[in-house]
Amino acid sequence: IDIIQQSNLRQPPNCAHFQSCGGCQLQHISHAQQLEIKLSAVDDHFYRNGLTKLSWQTPLVSSSYAYRHRARLHVSTSGKVGFLTAKGKDVVHVDQCPVMTDALTEQLKIVKKDAPLVGLNQFELVIDDIGKTGCIGLRGEHSAVESFHFWVEQQGWFVKEDLEYRAGKSIVYAKPGSFTQVNRQINTEMLKQAENWIDLSEHDHLLDLFCGNGNFSLALASKVSKILGLESNSDAILLAKASVAHKKCDAQFRAADLYSINSEVAEAVKEFNPSVVLLDPPRTGAEQVIENRTLLSNATKILYVSCDPSTLARDVKKLVNDKWHLSKIGLIDMFPQTRHIECMALLTRSR
Repeated sequence: IDIIQQSNLRQPPNCAHFQSCGGCQLQHISHAQQLEIKLSAVDDHFYRNGLTKLSWQTPLVSSSYAYRHRARLHVSTSGKVGFLTAKGKDVVHVDQCPVMTDALTEQLKIVKKDAPLVGLNQFELVIDDIGKTGCIGLRGEHSAVESFHFWVEQQGWFVKEDLEYRAGKSIVYAKPGSFTQVNRQINTEMLKQAENWIDLSEHDHLLDLFCGNGNFSLALASKVSKILGLESNSDAILLAKASVAHKKCDAQFRAADLYSINSEVAEAVKEFNPSVVLLDPPRTGAEQVIENRTLLSNATKILYVSCDPSTLARDVKKLVNDKWHLSKIGLIDMFPQTRHIECMALLTRSR
């Protein structure tokens, strides 16, 4: 509410919209101190679950600004283009966002200057790893969205076509508006760390749960015997299958609800007989997978990538109670300047 005595850790924010825009919460704190705060927050969640003295590894550290390669923007009825306020009710007009890459900022300027935005409520702008621009209207009047898409295609940009992203030595695909890791620098480092931590062999069967478009498993495809990827989003599964078609590796991707695991999914996992499991769930975590961990009875390693430390701590606690060992944990600096926390944890056990 009011600053009575200013901390010596406080610094001037880098954005004029800080505190009005809901995107960033930590610009008044140095990047190094942000990492300390996030590490402390994760420690606290684990402590509350009876897990202490964590085997912290060196964090994967991002550029503090200009890291976001895609952004979802809102258009107000008065024509303001920007991000929602912290309470999510109004649009903050944004001319420049310091966490967006320079290339994305330049494309946004073109949209704001020339695009037909009347009747459009929300759109997403993205630049892939080879420099192609994607832009898609997500909400608004049907005619406004169609008009916007026509304008986008006139720019030589993409609305429905696949965009290309590097995943190790593989290429994975995502359409404008679909999920990709927003911080491409950190995604590359994250995939390298995953490979180093789980130390795969050519005999391993890698089960990739919440696999998305195959970002993790296809980056590791050359290291294992075969892959099974499961994900509820059928569009993401189609994109993963398209990547496999180009790569011609022994990988299967199937649509499956991992929050209510049925007999068909259970049988597929049992038949696959995974030796290594990769979990990359949304914020709700992987509780149902953990509850059905008898399906993973022959696995000796679980790599858990989390975007919510509370559900990570909850799930790891259950695995530790089932005689898994938390071997490593590390911060992934995917979202500098924001409250969001990404972690990677490695759990191991003997057969």
